[in-house]
Amino acid sequence: MTDEPRETLGSPTPEPGDGHRRDPEEWVTGDEPMTDAQRSYLDTLAREAGEEL
Repeated sequence: MTDEPRETLGSPTPEPGDGHRRDPEEWVTGDEPMTDAQRSYLDTLAREAGEEL
């Protein structure tokens, strides 16, 4: 094992509150269509939940 720092995902500082709720007015890409990767991930989540898109 090395002493190199591990890569950390996410913000280095926590967001206020739970960090999961944001005003839709602050959404940057809310009007853009989903990407193929987003659609694939959503399809996976739906399938695991027994739902259809």
